[in-house]
This record gives sequence, C-alpha cells and structure tokens, in this order.
Amino acid sequence: MKIGICACQFYQRVPAAAWSAVAAACRQSGRDYEIIPDLCYLAAKDPAALQRFEVLLSCQVRAVRALAAAGSSAAVKCYDLQTVSVPQLLQELGLESPADVPEQTSYAALPQDWVPWFPVLDAERCVHCGKCADFCLFGVYTRENGKVKVVAPENCKTNCPACARMCPHNAIIFPKSPEPRLNGSLPDACPPSQDEKASLAELLQRRKAKMQLFREDRE
Repeated sequence: MKIGICACQFYQRVPAAAWSAVAAACRQSGRDYEIIPDLCYLAAKDPAALQRFEVLLSCQVRAVRALAAAGSSAAVKCYDLQTVSVPQLLQELGLESPADVPEQTSYAALPQDWVPWFPVLDAERCVHCGKCADFCLFGVYTRENGKVKVVAPENCKTNCPACARMCPHNAIIFPKSPEPRLNGSLPDACPPSQDEKASLAELLQRRKAKMQLFREDRE
C-alpha cells in the first residue's frame, strides 16, 4: 500500500507539520511512501502516475478524489491533511507516532514555469451541460461524445475560477482556491445565486463580443 503525501509546493494548502509528521512515521516504520511535491501538478502532467498510490494525503477529499479519478485511480483512499487529526490518521494507517519530526522535510522541487491552477470535474455532480466549455476562452475544456473534459489544464488562467462560479451543479473544483464552495471542501452542492448567474451571463456576452471582434480583426 503506497502512500502519496502532497507537499503542495505552489500554494502551501497542506500544513507542512502534518505531512512531515506522516512522512517521518512512514520512514520509521518502513512503509512505502512518496512525497509528491504538488499533487495537482502531477495530476496534470502525468495523471497515470497516480495509479501507483493506494492512499493520497493532501487537501480537500472531493478535490483529491476528482484528481485521482482523472488518473483512473478511483479506488484510492483520500485524507485531508488540513482537517484530519494526525495521531488518528497514523492509527488508521497502522503507523506509530514518529520519535522525531524534522523541521523541514525535503523533496525534489518542481520547476516554476507553470502554476498548477486548473479545474477538475466532480463526476458525481457533472451533468455535462457544457456551460463551462462555452464560457472558457482558453480551451481548457472540450466536449467529446456528449461528455465535458478538462483537456488543457495549462491553459487555465491562474487564480481565475469563473467557470466554477457559473456551474449550475457546483461540479467544478479548483483545489487551490481558498473558497470552500470552489475547492471541494463543502460536502453539499452550492449552486450560483440568481445574481451570480445574471452577472456571469453578462460577462459571458462581453467576452464573446470581444472574441468576435478579435476574429474579425485577424480576418
């Protein structure tokens, strides 16, 4: 049972004290584990790599499950290191509390050329209405055989969660977002309000108009 421990290099959403303690416990017991510099980065760059983990320790459980599902690793167990009790987690994983936890556990840092900010879809909520694909101007989404997919995570505009705000089923998750409604930490769906729908509809019309002018200028 290989344990993947996310260090959340880019946004530090996962407490370093928590993931360092679990890593130390794994080392002490000889348990197979890997410190993942940034789980979102790995899921975007090499989703199949998630198949090597049976347990993922990161941030919001819904977000991590969605990331794991994108890598065809639906059976993985997920834990939120932001909220879980570390002693309780160690007990559940069959690990003893480490005798010593280093102040800073090292890992192989990732390149800084791309910040892994992008959406993932909650398969249990998404109805493939395509509103996100229509709204996004950067080609992040596509529709194939009636299904919406995230195909170009690197195209997403960093720190922009607009598509998630307009999703009628609250099915789009931005794991790096600080907003509970958008980052997957709320258990129940929280669709946009009528005011948000009207505001986003107006924004969409303006964006479409700008894109049309851009196309005309190019022609």
